Amino acid sequence: MTHSVIKSFCFTLALGSTALSKTEMLMPVTPTVSPDGKTIVFSWEDDLWMKSTDPADKSDAVRLTIHPARELNPTFSPDGKTIYYNSNKEGSFQVWSMLADSSGQPKQITFSSNSNLIEDISNDGSEVLYRSVRDFPGRIPYRLYTQKLGEKVPEQLVFNAHGKDGKLSPDGSKILFTREGVNPYRKGYKGTQASQIWLYDKTNDSFSEPVKDDMGCRSPIFMRDGSGFYYVSGKSGNFNLWKHEFNGSKNTQITEYKENSVMFPELSHDGSTLIFRKLFSFYKYDTATGKIDQIKLHHNLDINSKDKQDYTIKRTSDADFSPSGLEIVFASNGDLYAMDTVLREPKRLTYSKAYESNTFFGDKGKAVYHLFDDGVKTSINTLTKKDKSQFWWNATDLISTTLISSESTISSFTPSPDGKKIAYTTDDGKLYSFNLKSKVSQLIASSWSTPSFDWSPDSKWITYSLQDNNFNSDIFLAPLDGSVAPVNITKHPDNEFAPAFSPDGKKIAFMGRRRGTSYDLYYVDLTPSGSEKTSREKKLEAAKKVMKKDPIYNTPAAKLKKAINKLAPKKTPKTEPKKADPKKAPAKPDPAKPAPAKPVQPKPEAEKKELKKVEKKEVKTSLSESNYDLDDIQKRIVRLPMKGVTPTRYFWKHDSGSILVHSSSFGKATYALNITSKKAAKYIETSGSPIRIEKNGTIYWLTDGVPAVVKGGRSTKYTFSAQSEFSTSNYNRHIFRVIWRTMRDGFYDEHLNGKNWDAILARYEDAAAQTKSPESFDRIVSMLLGELNASHTGYTNNKKSLWQKKVPWSEEMRHLGLKYAQKVDGWHVNQVLPTGPTDKEVSRVKVGEIITAINGVAVNDTTIEYDVLWGQLKDNIKLKVKGIDGKERTVTIIGITYRMASALIAEAVIEDRKEQVEKLSNGKLGYIHISRMMWDEFEKFEQHLYENGAGKDGIVIDVRDNGGGFTTDHLLTALTQPRHAYTIPRNGGRGYPQDRFVYATWDKPIIVLCNQNSFSNAEIFAHAIRSLDRGQIVGVATAGGVISAGQSSILTAGKLRMPFRGWFVIGSGEDMELNGAEPHHTLWPQPGEMTAGIDKQIQKAVEVLTQEVKEENSKKKQLPPIYHNRK
Repeated sequence: MTHSVIKSFCFTLALGSTALSKTEMLMPVTPTVSPDGKTIVFSWEDDLWMKSTDPADKSDAVRLTIHPARELNPTFSPDGKTIYYNSNKEGSFQVWSMLADSSGQPKQITFSSNSNLIEDISNDGSEVLYRSVRDFPGRIPYRLYTQKLGEKVPEQLVFNAHGKDGKLSPDGSKILFTREGVNPYRKGYKGTQASQIWLYDKTNDSFSEPVKDDMGCRSPIFMRDGSGFYYVSGKSGNFNLWKHEFNGSKNTQITEYKENSVMFPELSHDGSTLIFRKLFSFYKYDTATGKIDQIKLHHNLDINSKDKQDYTIKRTSDADFSPSGLEIVFASNGDLYAMDTVLREPKRLTYSKAYESNTFFGDKGKAVYHLFDDGVKTSINTLTKKDKSQFWWNATDLISTTLISSESTISSFTPSPDGKKIAYTTDDGKLYSFNLKSKVSQLIASSWSTPSFDWSPDSKWITYSLQDNNFNSDIFLAPLDGSVAPVNITKHPDNEFAPAFSPDGKKIAFMGRRRGTSYDLYYVDLTPSGSEKTSREKKLEAAKKVMKKDPIYNTPAAKLKKAINKLAPKKTPKTEPKKADPKKAPAKPDPAKPAPAKPVQPKPEAEKKELKKVEKKEVKTSLSESNYDLDDIQKRIVRLPMKGVTPTRYFWKHDSGSILVHSSSFGKATYALNITSKKAAKYIETSGSPIRIEKNGTIYWLTDGVPAVVKGGRSTKYTFSAQSEFSTSNYNRHIFRVIWRTMRDGFYDEHLNGKNWDAILARYEDAAAQTKSPESFDRIVSMLLGELNASHTGYTNNKKSLWQKKVPWSEEMRHLGLKYAQKVDGWHVNQVLPTGPTDKEVSRVKVGEIITAINGVAVNDTTIEYDVLWGQLKDNIKLKVKGIDGKERTVTIIGITYRMASALIAEAVIEDRKEQVEKLSNGKLGYIHISRMMWDEFEKFEQHLYENGAGKDGIVIDVRDNGGGFTTDHLLTALTQPRHAYTIPRNGGRGYPQDRFVYATWDKPIIVLCNQNSFSNAEIFAHAIRSLDRGQIVGVATAGGVISAGQSSILTAGKLRMPFRGWFVIGSGEDMELNGAEPHHTLWPQPGEMTAGIDKQIQKAVEVLTQEVKEENSKKKQLPPIYHNRK
């Protein structure tokens, strides 16, 4: 379909008599302004639209593109006839063009497997400026490129330094661009990662920073006369529009918004009109008069306009069976349903806008308990039938009442087995028991983290896991009557969680990590008999049971006497017993006489059966809480190893002698793990989440999202299907509220960085409810999270745009493992990446050689890389190489991805820095780079302490561009190991046995390099080095992004990154968040220096460390060893 047809189609909809009501277009992005300032083109819901900038114009926006792919970043050509934009219709985002009047077909301008994001069009319309990631390493590896329009020539790298948001000066001699930068929606950040505006002068290849603000400057746009530029600054605490004039370096603030930031500013070619977005709408700034007007956007097309949609439910996440097992109540998409087990036609029970879940039958099946959640507050509610004779699945009149309300968010609840109480947890770490008769809640346990719990079968005890302030989780046992204090039954320095009572109430199973990093099942017997009875004692009891089958032992006394008489030899007349004659041989048995009966030998199988009966007998014994023996109970814990298998779900069998376990290692099957033999056997060929286990062994559970019953080793599913209605706006509103509430309840600072969180919800939730795409919803979530001004935040939506180009096979740009300069006679090799495809014995290419052809196609300075390097990774690439000696040869390789090449270049950079330190220190200092604070990197660090530190007097430790992890304390253990003695072996010198150290150690001088991209745990490391006075720090202050973050599921919609734990400097108490580690020596690199191999930070580090080594050596005085037998 051509664009002219599209535009005609759009106007037809707009003007037709069947036009729909107007839809407000909130959250438009990436605007561009026509040269005369009268029209804007923008992206909304991933298509391009056009609208007049006249605030009085009430007409609808016109849709310019209709494609399932995403279209963004429109940019007018200087003559206004062409619109350049980005689209991912061919896979990655590339630059495309279309005529502004929508005639003709779109045309692709750039080609690459890496996205090319448009930044600007030159004043003469001859070239496009865009940013892209190629093979450069680093946190923000964007580079700026230009591509001639209308000519098929290679792209040109503008300068070899990272940059984005580029804008060309009117005469084309200069480029404004930005470096660094945090999330654009984040408000109030002050630190070294704040965005910087730089000016590049092509005429003398120089860089300058015209404006500086540690709260960030971004989005520069040249004034059309070239005398200055507009930009956005966070100087006032909120991002506003400013103007900078080169003459006199004068800065003028234009807008003074206190709440909502200025974003996406764009200027018309004639300089008359500047467009920007504030909150959800575009605004027009008249540069001549200074007047600012809102541009209201709306359309009347049928585009995702239907709020309520029909859908089919076939799955549930929680359900319960009635006491008889004949009715089922379950939740799906936030509503409650009921059905029977025969007809299975679900009846919808609730119709509120709230999200209802966590269903249980109560009051012997006469009520349904459930969690009621409106996104802000939660409660436990009860449904009852007005007509109690009706079934749940055909009840017509239901009564809903609030049973338990709480100021804190209720996260889960479970009724007690006797139905008299409800235990529930809240997101602030509390565990309560609610008495259904007295309507009073009793606090059972409190922590900073929400406990997991389980009821005892007699409803008199609760077991729960609780984390302390050192983040160690233990299992506790507490009586509901408060007769004794809660007992820690695990007392272990590693984590235990998810306790589960056995059906007989005598045992508790739980997960724990006690050996290495593996998680295993454990259980403990709570009873005196169980704690004292050994496996041999159980076998002895079973053996006695078996022996009773012997007729000698299993009859009453009279019968026993008779049986004995029968077995005894017949009586003979009494005579004096003759004394045995020792000289006579013993009498031989008479073969005619029958031999005496042999005693019955119990069979091994019988012993096993009796052993099982003994165990089952224990199950039938009733138990009261007074029978628990909790003294030193942690010493009776039993491990149930499963040979490397980590259980993902487990629950007790009805006999309390086995635990049913599921693991991803088992496929779909469930295994029964016998707690006596510690052996597992397949129980059933499926798995599920338990709902209830009956005394007769019947299991009610959810399997594959469907209620099911297990009887006799067979699982019967109760599948269902029902039509329902879904409101997109209600769903969006609820998810947004839950995100807001989750952050309110879990953010590490309970004061939420001083923000009015209620007012912020009111600002954003209506717009979030109206969004039509996951991308728009996510942007508003980013705005919400940005209000907190915190690191480690973010939301991942499970629902993304579904469009993706379908291809029969995958093709992409292949990398040769080389860096080269394109020249007339070929591609001149200036770098070979170590271990890359052209650094192998059979395919080696050397620096200085020339590639003259690729797969038979001659290459030179006009060759487009895409034309010769696009293809499948598995295909051979034949290079024609002209050696330094002038001889030509063919080299065959398999190319690599640009991501792989980037990793190889990063390794080459590290090796280069290592050589720099070696050279600058005359071989006296070593160098170790730590790219991530992860375990594999720590293992490399240990190795490098020996490898790179051998024979050295000091080590430079580099954590620049380190994004964090968790290994700081391991590194410190290696670097701050206390020295209390030394050893000397015969014929040896001073030392210490390395196998006695926790890790490889280093006690000589060190110096640490850090920068603005040292983040999170890398910052903690830098803070620690300074606090412990272990060494000096050189570079740039770290980012100030130190919060421990977890992940919270937002129903089934997505996952929220939750900053739940703050880090504070010992002594000062300073929050490390927004307070980066300050170096002793600060040096900011200029753009292009690092990529050119000029590393002033390393130079300074070597200078400082060399001096420290010299001073340290002058202080060292080693006393000679004194042997006790020497004078």
